[in-house]
Amino acid sequence: MKKPLLVLITGALMLLFLTTSCTMKKKPQEKAVIHFPITTEYEVKETNLQSIKDNLDPREKLLMDIVEHFNSIQDEVEVKTDFITVTSGGWPGSELDLDSYKNKEGTPFDIYRFNSYAAFDFDDVLNKNPGILLDMSSMYNSSAHATIAQTILQGGMHDDKLLMIPATINFNTMTYNKQIFDELNIPYPDSDWTWEQFSEIASHIRASGSYRGSFLPFEPIDLIRLILNISGNDIFASDGSTAIGYLDSEAAIKAIRWFRFYLVANPQSTRYEDWTESDSTAFEEGKMGIASHYSRNESNKLKTGTVPMPRVAGQPNTIPVYMTGMGISSQSLQPQAAWKFIEYLLLSVNKDSLNYAYGLLPASEPLAQEMGKTEEDMTNLYGFVANGACRVKPYWLERVWNNQLKAQLDEIMSADDSEVPDLMHKLAEAVDKELKRQQSSQQ
Repeated sequence: MKKPLLVLITGALMLLFLTTSCTMKKKPQEKAVIHFPITTEYEVKETNLQSIKDNLDPREKLLMDIVEHFNSIQDEVEVKTDFITVTSGGWPGSELDLDSYKNKEGTPFDIYRFNSYAAFDFDDVLNKNPGILLDMSSMYNSSAHATIAQTILQGGMHDDKLLMIPATINFNTMTYNKQIFDELNIPYPDSDWTWEQFSEIASHIRASGSYRGSFLPFEPIDLIRLILNISGNDIFASDGSTAIGYLDSEAAIKAIRWFRFYLVANPQSTRYEDWTESDSTAFEEGKMGIASHYSRNESNKLKTGTVPMPRVAGQPNTIPVYMTGMGISSQSLQPQAAWKFIEYLLLSVNKDSLNYAYGLLPASEPLAQEMGKTEEDMTNLYGFVANGACRVKPYWLERVWNNQLKAQLDEIMSADDSEVPDLMHKLAEAVDKELKRQQSSQQ
C-alpha cells in the first residue's frame, strides 16, 4: 500500500517542478536600458510626445521614430530618448564633457552623437576630455557588420582607439547637367579630372551662349584652402601656430592664380554678400552646366551626374570629409546594449539605417551599395572616398580671419600677377600678427 503513495507523491513533485520551470521560462526578460540624446533648440517642458516631435528638427524627429521602431523589435535593449538643448544649429563641440552631457535627471547619456562640426574638432574635444569615450575596437572587430572602409574608419580613431563610429560622410562634390553636356557633345567628367579641365568645360558651356558655365560658391580664402586640402596641404600649420610657409606657399600661390584665371572666363562675384538668388537657382532651373552647391530632391527632374571636386594636376589626391558619428560614454552602465543600437543604426542594412543615411553618403559600404540601387553615383562616390578620405583639418584661420585680412586678400585678387607671391607673404605675416595679438589678449 505504501508504494502507490510514493509514486503519487513523486508524480506530484515532478508536476510542480515542470510547472515552476515553465512559469520561470515565460517570465519576460528584463531589457537593458540606455539613454540616447535628442537635440532641441529650446528646453522641453511639455509632456505630450507628439507635440514635442512636431517641433523638432526633421532629422531629430526621424531619430525618435527609429528608436520607437527599434524598441518594438528588440527583446534585449530599450532605448530611452532624452532631450538636450543646443544653440541654434549647434551641438556641444569643444564644450562637450561628461558633466554637461546628461539628461535632466542627471543620468549620463550612454551614446554620444557627433555632428559634422563636433567631429571636425574631434581630436580637440578628446584632448580636453581624456577618457570621455569608450574604445569600441573590440566590439567593432567582432561584429559581422564591420564594413567601413579603413580610410573612413580612421576618422573615428584617436590615440589608436576607436572612439567614434562614423555614420555619414559629407564632402564637396560637383554636379553636372547631363542634358547640357549631351547637347554640347561634352564628355562627362570623371573622378580624375583637374581644376584646369573644370575651367575649360565651364568656359565651353558659357561660350555656347545658351547656358551659364558654372558657379563656385566660395570666397577666395575658402576655395584656396579647399584646393590645398585636396592635395594634402593647408593654409595653416597643423598645430595652428603660423600661416607663414602655408598661406604663402607655392601651392597656395598656384591656387589663387588659378582662381583669378578662372574668373576671367567665368565672371562671378567672389563676395558672399553679392551673390544673387539666380546664382543659387540657375542650376536647378536647367540654366547652368556645373554646380558645387546642388542638393538633389525628389521634385527636381534634372538628369544629373555627381563627381568629386577636381584634383590638382600632378599632386596626390585626398578627399577632405566631414563626418557624423556616434560613440559610447565611458560612464555607460550598458555599453553592449549601446553598441547594439549603434550597430543597428550605422552598420547593418535595414529600413531605419537607410532612412537615417538618406541624402548623405553612409560610412558603411553595404549601406552605400544598397542606396546605390536607387541613387545614381552613390557606389562610385563611396569607392572614390574610400581610396583617399581624410578628416577635415581644424580651420585655424577662421579664428583670426577678419574684415581687414579679407580686404587684403581682395586686393590680391585684382593685383598684377607678378605681385601675387609677395602680397601672399604679406597676408601670411598679417595673419600671424593677428594670431599673436589674440594670444596676448587671452593671457
